[in-house]
Amino acid sequence: NTDITYSIHKDILGNYKKIKDEYLLPHITDQAVLDLGCFDGKWTQYMSEAVITAADLFSDGFTMLSERMRPPKYNIRFVEINGVDLKPIQTESIDYIFCMDALVRSETEIIKGYFHEFKRILRPEGKGCIHLPCQQQPMSRQRGFTPINITEIEQWMREAGFSMFRINVTTVNHGVLLLINI
Repeated sequence: NTDITYSIHKDILGNYKKIKDEYLLPHITDQAVLDLGCFDGKWTQYMSEAVITAADLFSDGFTMLSERMRPPKYNIRFVEINGVDLKPIQTESIDYIFCMDALVRSETEIIKGYFHEFKRILRPEGKGCIHLPCQQQPMSRQRGFTPINITEIEQWMREAGFSMFRINVTTVNHGVLLLINI
């Protein structure tokens, strides 16, 4: 039961129901959505109203996902990425980026590079919800996530050309949510 999963995660990792209901579903209907780090489709399953680009380092899960998420309910394409950039994704082709748990152990320079890639692939009014590690969050430190902080995230976003973003420190306990144009 999905609700049980949410209640468990709400207590331990944060409020995943809020992520789904406030930061994902209201923003993806009829939109081109990138699910970065889609893995087993935990979040992809909620994106049936979108045109989905499911991207991951490992293509092993794509076969299983393509069997579970078939047309006509899902309009999905799978993209294997290299963990450094999003070159297989066209410039200004994405309306919404969603990324949960995929970047928390990435090297600092890779995270910074992804911010530039987000700017490149997002359409001008594009939005996003991206989970990042953050040393100001005790659970992020305890889990050995990449040691970055809010000041660095803000600086890197500005350097990448973003001006409309905020950092949510209350919804997840094991990092922060970077909200772009939300």
